[in-house]
Amino acid sequence: MARITMKTAPSNTVEELFPAFLSAATARGVKDKTLDTYKQHFRAISKRLNVTAPINRLNKSDLDNMILKMREEQLSASSINSYTRTLKDFFSRCNEEGYTTLNIKLFKAPETVKEVYTDR
Repeated sequence: MARITMKTAPSNTVEELFPAFLSAATARGVKDKTLDTYKQHFRAISKRLNVTAPINRLNKSDLDNMILKMREEQLSASSINSYTRTLKDFFSRCNEEGYTTLNIKLFKAPETVKEVYTDR
């Protein structure tokens, strides 16, 4: 009787998979300026997320902590939103390839209450 062995999940890191993401984006016809933006976002994300850890070990808590660090560093809401948009696109590709099932919601800044003045 043949022996059954369990297949282990891929243990590629975010750092290893990001160049493949860029290649796939190039194949889809993404403009060079957008690719440069993706690279810049990756550098910013790398400062706040361990991109050398296996992607299958990342979890929602890691992503929440990354966003928390960005907020503590007082990055603008639009910057954080851009970084999460890039990660969302990256994770979608990784999900298609079977590396992870992780996803991230786009960052939306908490709304501030604005006072309205009237001339009554």
